[in-house]
Amino acid sequence: MTLTDAEFISHVGLSCPACEKYELEATESVQVDDGIAWQGMECTACNATWQDLYNLVGYDNLETK
Repeated sequence: MTLTDAEFISHVGLSCPACEKYELEATESVQVDDGIAWQGMECTACNATWQDLYNLVGYDNLETK
C-alpha cells in the first residue's frame, strides 16, 4: 500500500511511503532553492526512493540588537 501525501505527512515523514517501515536513509544532503527544500531518501527495507519536500513556513527566535 502506498501512502498518500496526507498520510505521509501525518507520519511526519518518518516512515516509507511505499511500505511504511521506518528504515530510512538520506541519499543526498538537503538542497534549497527559493524557499523550498528537498532531500533524496531511500527505504532500506523495500529499496523505494523518493524526495522529501519542505516548504518555508516562517521563522522563529528572532533577536535584534
